[in-house]
Amino acid sequence: MQSSNIRRDRILHSREKIFERIAENAPFGIVFIEKSGRYSYMNPKFIEMFGYRPDEIPDGKAWFSKAYPDPEYRRLVIKIWKEDLKNLKIDEKQPKVFNVTCKDGEVKTVNIITVHIGNEEFICAFEDITERLNIESALKESEEKFKNLVERSIAGVYIIQDDVFKYVNRRFAEIHGYTIEELIDRLGPKDMVVPEDLPLVQEQIRKRISGEVETSHFSFRAKRKDNQIIHLEVFGSSMTYQGRPSIIGTLIDITERVRAEETIKHMAYHDILTGLPNRVLLFDRFNMAIATAQRKREKVAIMMIDLDRFKEVNDKFGHDAGDKFLQDIAKNIEKIIRKTDTVARMGGDEFIVLLPGILHLEDCMVVSKKILEVSKRHFKVEDIDFFVTASIGISVYPDDGIDPDVLIKNADIALYRAKENGKNRVEFYKN
Repeated sequence: MQSSNIRRDRILHSREKIFERIAENAPFGIVFIEKSGRYSYMNPKFIEMFGYRPDEIPDGKAWFSKAYPDPEYRRLVIKIWKEDLKNLKIDEKQPKVFNVTCKDGEVKTVNIITVHIGNEEFICAFEDITERLNIESALKESEEKFKNLVERSIAGVYIIQDDVFKYVNRRFAEIHGYTIEELIDRLGPKDMVVPEDLPLVQEQIRKRISGEVETSHFSFRAKRKDNQIIHLEVFGSSMTYQGRPSIIGTLIDITERVRAEETIKHMAYHDILTGLPNRVLLFDRFNMAIATAQRKREKVAIMMIDLDRFKEVNDKFGHDAGDKFLQDIAKNIEKIIRKTDTVARMGGDEFIVLLPGILHLEDCMVVSKKILEVSKRHFKVEDIDFFVTASIGISVYPDDGIDPDVLIKNADIALYRAKENGKNRVEFYKN
């Protein structure tokens, strides 16, 4: 038990270090919000962006009163944010655009993305889009007056007419890996947007040209000249260019931001050692499996797996060898289960396999026997042979319970019985 706690502490510490490295160097502001509303972490970019020290905005209430000094606007922001949190799911994170007042009184327009990481705790990312919006406004007022600004902009600027680019600035060409000459009057969105995202882009262009919407803000994937896939975020609107309807807009490369968000999201819902789903993601899939089983009158099986004599691996070979062993076991179990199944690591040498859509209990035995087989390992230390095996306890919805916590508890009881009856075996829960 002590070695498991030490290993868990090491994994958590490693996870915190990875998050810290990402956050400290992120190109956007990051805030970690605890369940109580306390802001327990602010990265350097957040402090630089808004000018507040951590002790000046210790929690959400203090932040909102300073960032949104106008009471009416503040109430609107809080309402939108709370409604967003109610509807937030694991794979959903929609950016919200707000005007935020900095410590020195400057008002910045920011993109705010909230990621729920479980236990009513959140990570908020803040991206300053003030300059991009100013550039777009400037272009509408006078193309010549702000031409120098556009050419030096950190954002890509473009004009589309008849599905081809009529104007792009230097930054736009750099983002896509082309020269300006290769783009103008030769290429258009259809030549650069990833095919799966092209209908979205074309629909947004149609809406702006037709006047259905004045502006649009969306993201998509594009392919550079060197075939590298990049993620782009666009602000666009319609205009008249050389007497004809056109689209004007700005875009930025958000590939690094997307990767950082994916890393943060992965860390929130996956075990850092094995890469398997953690308890948060397991329970989300567990609840969905039960809901489906209720509609289809199917069963859902839960397998609690514990490795026999795993402690001896750590004691005799060290924790690095133990970690490698756990990673191998995780990969082997993933190979033998169905795509609809889920294997999660609960900590230490405990794993859980979720089997939805079960019609016959015999199917559980087939899977469990395969798991017993792939979990076997032979070790030899100082001419002494020993084997690591696995014990499995199984509970089934709805026979053994209808609540995920109850089903896991009953699977654990069955696991304990398997251990008592000689290990390296499977036991079903029995009342």
